[in-house]
Amino acid sequence: MPTDLVFACIFSCSIVISMIGLFVCFIIVFIVATNQPCRTPTNLLTCNTAVITSIFLINNFIVSFYGYREDWARNQPLCSFRAYAFFVCCGVISLSYFLQAMSRIFVIVFYKYKYLNTYRIYWPMIVFSWIIPLFLAMVPLFFDGSYAFEKESRLCTINSRKIWSTAYILFSEFGIPFTTSIIIYLIIMFRTSSARRVAPATSNSTNSRIPNLKRELTVARNMMIILITYSIGGVPYMIFWLWLHSNSHSSPPDVLFSLGIELVVMSGALQMIIILQLNKQIKDIAVTYLRGRCGCANAIPNIPQRLVQVARF
Repeated sequence: MPTDLVFACIFSCSIVISMIGLFVCFIIVFIVATNQPCRTPTNLLTCNTAVITSIFLINNFIVSFYGYREDWARNQPLCSFRAYAFFVCCGVISLSYFLQAMSRIFVIVFYKYKYLNTYRIYWPMIVFSWIIPLFLAMVPLFFDGSYAFEKESRLCTINSRKIWSTAYILFSEFGIPFTTSIIIYLIIMFRTSSARRVAPATSNSTNSRIPNLKRELTVARNMMIILITYSIGGVPYMIFWLWLHSNSHSSPPDVLFSLGIELVVMSGALQMIIILQLNKQIKDIAVTYLRGRCGCANAIPNIPQRLVQVARF
């Protein structure tokens, strides 16, 4: 069992990461809400991701505070509800990236249907992306002990020793949306690359789309970067869970389960930083605002240029 010092270090890092992520989420939502040029259907999906990530980080901030002491963690109120809320947030975050993948395929593959890339399509999609995880995460509530306090991680979470409940949550809230999003982006990149190769032989109407193809391919690649960052959170925990239920004679160290959950938090905050960095429109306004307020011209860290092929959402 990890010592109190180990838990204190883990939860201190988690609180700091949550505060950074919340700050970035606030910047994104504030800029889109207060700047008319930023109010686009695509940025609506970005704000949706920022809002649900904020809720997720606030919940984690509270849980991390209780985790400093074992007696606090064991006796924290609404433990099962906190565990349920944690995985609802994970599911909504997963679907928010799925919606962004759908928005790109609307632009590239179904570009003839202009109405698909509008608010009247995106708002119902957002509503359903919040409702579906609410019901999916309810299933383990019907199995006793599925959502409970886990002493190995001092967290209210899904009981990793309940094999079917954990497998259901991992695949429904993370695995399926993540895999589907990856497939969509691969289709987009294949479709875009194919269109560019046959461009010289196409008609003028098709050529009118060519200047946007490079941009859309860049956007798709950037979203793949964000999805890979997202996998930093879910994949390690899935590996630890498979290790726990494998036929090997050794079990994973208890601290790995706590680290696995905290990696989910870290990936959530890191994704928002990358989204802010990749969205040139929002980033430029944020840098200008911070420069005007406190002279912090370099307030937002740069990501290596090879990863940031400027994406104009």
